[in-house]
Amino acid sequence: NEGWENWVFKAGFNDKIVLKNSLNLNKKIVVEEGANVELVDYIYDINQSNEVQYVVEVSGNLKLHHVFLCKILQNKLSVTSSVFGMGNYTNTVVDLNRGNSLINLESNIVEEGGKTSVLTASISGENYVKNLVVNNINHAPHSEAYMTNFGIGYDEGKLVVDGVGDIRNGAHGSVNKQHSTMIVFDELAKATNKPLLLIEEDDVVANHASAVGKIDEQTI
Repeated sequence: NEGWENWVFKAGFNDKIVLKNSLNLNKKIVVEEGANVELVDYIYDINQSNEVQYVVEVSGNLKLHHVFLCKILQNKLSVTSSVFGMGNYTNTVVDLNRGNSLINLESNIVEEGGKTSVLTASISGENYVKNLVVNNINHAPHSEAYMTNFGIGYDEGKLVVDGVGDIRNGAHGSVNKQHSTMIVFDELAKATNKPLLLIEEDDVVANHASAVGKIDEQTI
């Protein structure tokens, strides 16, 4: 597709790749069975805007990291993944951007035995607004989905994290867990976590834990 990069990693590939400042460039990534890939998308350049889509298909092992260490006034990231077979997929997002962010991460475990882990860390300060939506979906039996979110708000920054764990009908014997911790340092800062579990099966393990609050002055 025009405006897209296509990456295919075949069986036997075993390496780490670091991308630098790949702003406004969509990517499709396919990791075949027997491939082991670590991909770091590292953004440290100042830009007015960034809007990127990732489409990911994993049958092997993939660690995908997005690191924003910059100032992008309007930063949009969308990652949609599908895990097949015994695929193992980890998606990490570190959002230290000094600007507004809208991040959507959707992981679909399509076939039995697949595993996905999503880990996010976000900071929102000054008067910026950050929205993060993480959706882990078990479509297949005996699949595993994990989510961990950390967030910090300071000054007048606003941070909203929506964590959705979704076990579909037929995905018996599956696991879907999430944990979120949000901390605020100033009175006008806001950090909100909204966990949600959607369960259509009985024989599953699903839970969420959430903590939101301000650290007391003595501790600081």
